[in-house]
Amino acid sequence: MIELHYLSAFLLGLFGASHCLGMCGGISAAFGLSVQSPRGALTVNKALPRIMAFNIARVCCYATLGALVGFAGWLLAETLQPALLILRLLAGFMLIAMGCYIAQWWMGLTVLENAGQKLWRYIQPLTRPFLPMDSLSKAFAAGFLWGLLPCGLIYSVLLWASMRAHWFDAALTLFCFGLGTLPGMVAMAFSSASLKQWLQKKSLRQVIALLLIAFGLWTMAGYNLHHHHNSDNNHTHHAH
Repeated sequence: MIELHYLSAFLLGLFGASHCLGMCGGISAAFGLSVQSPRGALTVNKALPRIMAFNIARVCCYATLGALVGFAGWLLAETLQPALLILRLLAGFMLIAMGCYIAQWWMGLTVLENAGQKLWRYIQPLTRPFLPMDSLSKAFAAGFLWGLLPCGLIYSVLLWASMRAHWFDAALTLFCFGLGTLPGMVAMAFSSASLKQWLQKKSLRQVIALLLIAFGLWTMAGYNLHHHHNSDNNHTHHAH
C-alpha cells in the first residue's frame, strides 16, 4: 500500500500535467526562450542543464513543502486524535474538486488559487535577482521560488500528503508528484506546442479528472475503513 501511495502521487503529477502547463507552462516556455542562442535557435546542450536545474529545484520545493505539512500532520495527530481522519476527508474532497476543476465541470477551486495569488505577489519579486536565468545557480534558485506558485493541484496533494503524519513520507509523496510533472514541464520549455495541444484535449482532461476523482474516493474510503475498524475495536473492548 505504501508503494501504491507513492505511485499514485507520481501519476497525479504525470496526468495532472495539463493543469500544470496551464499554470506554469508559459513560465517554462519563456524560460526556454531565454536560453536561445543569438540567432534564435534553441541550443539543447546549453539549455537542458538549466531547464533541468529549474525543474529539479521546483520539485525540491514541493518536497520541502511536503516535509512541512507532514510535520504539521504529525503534530495534529499527537494533539488531536481525529485530526488525521479529518485531513483524509479534506484531502479526498480536494482531489475530487481538482478532478472537476480540470474537466471544467466545477470551477470552485479558482477561489483557492485566487487567494494564493495574493501570496505570490510577495514571492514573485524575490525571483528578479535570478533573471535572466543564465547560470545553473540562478536557474535553481528561481525554480525553487517558482515552486511556490499557487496551484490547486499542489494544494490538493499537500493536503493528501499531510495525512501521512510523517515529515519524510510526506516529503517523498511530494517528490514523487514533482517527478511526475517533469516530462510535461521540460518538454514545454522547448515550446512543444503539440504536447500542450495534446494535453489540453477535452477527452484527456476528462480521463485525468476521473482519475483524480477515483483517488479522492479511494482516500475517503480509507476514512470509512478506519472509522469502522475503530468502532469494531470499541465494541470488542466494551464486550470484554
